[in-house]
Amino acid sequence: MQLCRLLFAAFLLAPLPALIAADIFVAKDGNDKAAGTLAAPFRTIQRAFDRAGPGDKVVLRDVVYREAVSLRNKSGKAGAPIILTAHPGEQATLSGLDVLKLEWKATAQPGIYSALFDTKSIAQLFYNGKPMLEARWPNVPKETNGDWDFFSPAVWASADSAGNSYGTLVCGDLGKTGWDVTGAQALLNVDHQFFSWTRQVRSHSAGSSAFTYDQDLGKSVNKPDETGVHGKWNQQNKFYLFGQKQFLDAPGEWYYDAAAKRLHVCTPDGKNPAAAVLEIKTREWGFLADEASSYLTIDGIGFFATAFRFGRDADHKSAHIIFRNNTVLYSSWNEYVGLPTSWPGLRAEAVYPTIEADSARVVNNKFAFGALTGLYVNGFDHLIENNLFHSFCYSSSLMFPPLQVSRASPGMEGKAGRAIIRHNTLSRSGGIQVQVAQVANDGDDNTCGLTVDHNVTWDLGAAGIEIKNVDNPTPEQANRCVNNTVFNHSAYNPIKSAILIPSIRNDWNRHSTVANNLADSITGWWFGRPLGKIKQVSNNEPAFNPAADLVNPAWFDFRPAAGAAAIIDRGVVIEAVTGRFVGQAPDIGAYERGDSVYWIPGRRETKASFPIVPDGTQEVPIDRDLLMWRPAYQAVAHQVHFDPSHDVVTNADQRKPHRQGKFKGEANVFPLPQLAAGQKYWWRVDAVMPDGSIVRGELWSFTTSLRR
Repeated sequence: MQLCRLLFAAFLLAPLPALIAADIFVAKDGNDKAAGTLAAPFRTIQRAFDRAGPGDKVVLRDVVYREAVSLRNKSGKAGAPIILTAHPGEQATLSGLDVLKLEWKATAQPGIYSALFDTKSIAQLFYNGKPMLEARWPNVPKETNGDWDFFSPAVWASADSAGNSYGTLVCGDLGKTGWDVTGAQALLNVDHQFFSWTRQVRSHSAGSSAFTYDQDLGKSVNKPDETGVHGKWNQQNKFYLFGQKQFLDAPGEWYYDAAAKRLHVCTPDGKNPAAAVLEIKTREWGFLADEASSYLTIDGIGFFATAFRFGRDADHKSAHIIFRNNTVLYSSWNEYVGLPTSWPGLRAEAVYPTIEADSARVVNNKFAFGALTGLYVNGFDHLIENNLFHSFCYSSSLMFPPLQVSRASPGMEGKAGRAIIRHNTLSRSGGIQVQVAQVANDGDDNTCGLTVDHNVTWDLGAAGIEIKNVDNPTPEQANRCVNNTVFNHSAYNPIKSAILIPSIRNDWNRHSTVANNLADSITGWWFGRPLGKIKQVSNNEPAFNPAADLVNPAWFDFRPAAGAAAIIDRGVVIEAVTGRFVGQAPDIGAYERGDSVYWIPGRRETKASFPIVPDGTQEVPIDRDLLMWRPAYQAVAHQVHFDPSHDVVTNADQRKPHRQGKFKGEANVFPLPQLAAGQKYWWRVDAVMPDGSIVRGELWSFTTSLRR
């Protein structure tokens, strides 16, 4: 594990290649006929890339770029990639949105406004930077921070437990609305609940509890499952409706009347939209690079309400892509899923961040909020490390895992993908969290040669990790699933499976290793079937209880609790994976108690970030032992200032830490002194950079409990 950290640190700190030829600047007030210098920047990113060659950097100034960049046959070279980055100390974002200027009129309904707007369709609207929703039933509740809570059970209407059949859904709550919903769109999660489908309501009448839809959900439905149950039409089926004006009744919703060419919005704050910034999604892809574009690096860029893609497809891949230190928010939105192949908009289901390439490096990024997949990576020899993924797959379908490593080119089936997926955090998904697979000759999503190591997943609708294998694999095609922590899984599946290692069919995973995982259930097939023949299954902890066995998952403190005797020192050394550990043997799970480094996946900022204990926390136990933080990007050390006095910490000399010395390298664990009850404490972490300069950290605080 220590070796992994050292390699990652070396990757982050590696100097830019000596072959870099020039910096090409882009700014909002630039001119594409200018020289592209700092004093005379270009206006568009596209113009800068047209000019760029191996070793050049395209440098963006502090601005939102509302353009789509498309690269064809644009490559760097080994040791001299073309780099897209932001100017030091500034932020740059590629946005898929354009500002919408309309003349709004109030309607008879309080808080609802309308305006004439001629467009084919609307994918998504944003109001003052926050996403709105197309009007639906039931309404989506809000979280305490104002975000939509797509993972609340209230998002879905539940079908009754009787009267349903293929093509017919019965819901007493729908009948009580008094609406006729004929012609509305229904997003259905029915039968086995593994997939979801959008279908039009073909027939319904006001006051009726039953509606019909086309029986064209595909070959996977209306069949007996592995347990022998046939057609689960009366078991846990759920759905929601959209596409009609009568559903518009909640703040933050919108409805577009295509016939009248009129947009209706129920504003989040009840105010006229003219006083806000209303944006409409117009660019699904913010950055495209074809298969002839390789040796490209994206470093420190924001993607907002748009996706990116490298390579064209599995037959036309790029190579040597580095994607690091970026933030990707609201990358996908699509409520039309599981459509018949004849549907013209089917490709919309594949609009999400995609890397069709070999030898990609995806390191230190944040991916958050998306109806579909957070990141899809295809090809061979990938490293996916230290990333944060959360809030994806709103449709609760296994088709859209937050992280999917999949498919090799035709003719390459059964050859190792050789991907390493480690030190990632994944949370909140309607379906499966991590799916690592490639298409095999038989059409299944099989894979081989993967290492899935030291990842944490929780709050998900299905399994936390799924790793398949090829038929009758050789030892070289083995997978390794080791030291992962999985909890709060299978919310939408009656039979639980934290980690799914298919191993019943054709000797799948017979040479694989499944060890040191904190997971209450590790199964060999869907519906909870036991593991088949696997080379090594050892030192996993099926009695894992996160509330008792982890220090504080709500704070992202995933260390084994002090009394977790079944976890601490109960792991086994895995050749070529296990690094330095504390004690007699590795701990089970993704974290090692007593280590001086606490790994916090996600984008590293210019200063120390992500405090654990979280800033402003109340009722902190007085026996709390440690504070941790996410290190600053490229810092060589950190200095901690800690005291009960606000003024002492605020005024502490950056070069003279108060209460504690310097933490060098990746060390980010501060041992707390004995805490007093009912006391507020302040702390600050300053980052020491390679040139000796110090980046002052934010001021954080927490308050201890009065109870001893």
